[in-house]
Amino acid sequence: MDAALALGLLAAALFAAAATGSVPVPHVVLMVVTAAGYAARRAAPLLVFIVTGALVVVMITLGHGTAVIGAGLFLLAYTVAAHRSVAVTTIAAAYAVAILIVIAVGFPDRMPLGELATNLAQMCIRDR
Repeated sequence: MDAALALGLLAAALFAAAATGSVPVPHVVLMVVTAAGYAARRAAPLLVFIVTGALVVVMITLGHGTAVIGAGLFLLAYTVAAHRSVAVTTIAAAYAVAILIVIAVGFPDRMPLGELATNLAQMCIRDR
């Protein structure tokens, strides 16, 4: 199921990127690598969350779109919270906050204040 999820996210991300025009090869490579992590999300949720989050920041830094792949981070945050301890979930939440702040400060056009607040709320709400 996780492999199918990874392929679905990749297909949707490629489709979304292609809808905006040509997609540079480095962007495609980053999307493929990022999507591949979703296939291992239950086996290593924190590691996948950390690596995927870093890759999303790299894509943003390079000016690439992250609509579908970036939105998948919410699923990864949920996976960490659902399958790992409070301590590990706390580490993931701190990492999520750090990523969001880095993007908001470094790329305010990509994450305005309202979007930052919404993303922080969504990333850090834990139902357990």
